[in-house]
Amino acid sequence: MKFNTLKAIFLVGVLALASCVSTPVTVTGPDGTPHQLVSCNAVENCYEYAAEACGGKYDIVHTTSEVSGDSISTSSRTKMLIKCK
Repeated sequence: MKFNTLKAIFLVGVLALASCVSTPVTVTGPDGTPHQLVSCNAVENCYEYAAEACGGKYDIVHTTSEVSGDSISTSSRTKMLIKCK
């Protein structure tokens, strides 16, 4: 498999495991260094959590968004894998 395929599989696995995370969690990123996994209900909150977790600047490595619900209500969840600078 190519590195990009392995990287994508890794990221999907990490994001799936963290589906219930509401605060930043330290994980090993695709390059073997510490990254932060941030989960929130609005992308603006993820930016704030990321800045807090890193004490300022960070790079976004990967993001996902999912929407779920039914005819009565819906909810969304955004997940960001970030690397602190």
